[in-house]
Amino acid sequence: MLLTFYWFSTSLINYARLTGFLVERIQNNITDEDVSTFVEKSKIKDACTNYVKSIPELEEVLKWRNKVSAHFAITDPNRVDNVATLEEIIRNPIGFSDFRFRTHIMIISKSTEKEIIESNLPTWSLTETFETLSNRFWTM
Repeated sequence: MLLTFYWFSTSLINYARLTGFLVERIQNNITDEDVSTFVEKSKIKDACTNYVKSIPELEEVLKWRNKVSAHFAITDPNRVDNVATLEEIIRNPIGFSDFRFRTHIMIISKSTEKEIIESNLPTWSLTETFETLSNRFWTM
């Protein structure tokens, strides 16, 4: 089951980024010259990133992809990753809730002398995400 979430989150974000690229090409915001020059490649990256960020249904999938399926955050942690999150990602963070398989249905916490730290992995369902986005991406 976990591998399905890896595949889906990585493939969905790649698909959305490509869709963003195509939308920008159709609107002539990205040109052949932009693609061929090194200087404008950041323009392409920014346009694709902004397109993905403009779709609220992708927010949790993108976070999960960046923490779990693209690479485990524990191998490349950043400032916002707390210890509970870093430990949760190397476990199987998939469970069954409300008749759907979902990520992060159990909140992992870590106690320190000063506080209790909770994992901040997002919760999302592969099937709900697909159903929500199907009209946007896959219906003719």
